[in-house]
Amino acid sequence: MEEVFAKPLGKMLNAGLLERTADGFRLSEQGILFGNDVFAEFIGSISLNS
Repeated sequence: MEEVFAKPLGKMLNAGLLERTADGFRLSEQGILFGNDVFAEFIGSISLNS
């Protein structure tokens, strides 16, 4: 997951919208408010030609 989504993960972690957990990642309290924007970052990073 981290290889495929490195760019949006880094962007959302730096913005404080995601938090790293022992199991992976989760929305932060602030991220919950902007969840649609966070998910859009991941959807926009997927290439259908890969």
